Amino acid sequence: MWTEERIVALKQHWANGLSASKIAAELGGVSRNAVISKVHRCKLPKRAAPAPKGPRKRNIRPRRAHPGRPSFNLPRPGQFVAHTPKPRPAPPADLLEPISRDRRLEDLTDQTCKFPHGDALPFLFCGAPTDGRPPYCRFHSALCFNPLSDRRLRVPVDA
Repeated sequence: MWTEERIVALKQHWANGLSASKIAAELGGVSRNAVISKVHRCKLPKRAAPAPKGPRKRNIRPRRAHPGRPSFNLPRPGQFVAHTPKPRPAPPADLLEPISRDRRLEDLTDQTCKFPHGDALPFLFCGAPTDGRPPYCRFHSALCFNPLSDRRLRVPVDA
């Protein structure tokens, strides 16, 4: 496929600055990739990258809030944000922490609290009665869930 005449023509077209696609069309019967491979095997000089025409413009669109969604200040890509965990709110003073029954996962039912205790094996759960408010007992429900009115106060409002 690559005869001496075709290789000479390839070198001449390459020196004249033709692209690999145009060389493939001129020679016929070869693909652009075949031309590029032959150029590398013949160790022909690399082409200089075309000079940029000017400073590159970055298409940056301003952030805008979507209707119906709260807008949060999200970090830009590459921006480091230190995470500081929020302290858990204290449950109401009238609630006493139940005595943990240290139940295993297999021992839990729909009427037992599924609040985990610790992060070491074996995983144990509270196991106190839920009083009809699964998945947690009254104490852990107050600890984990904020009233709806409090959550609405924390959502940032666009001005």
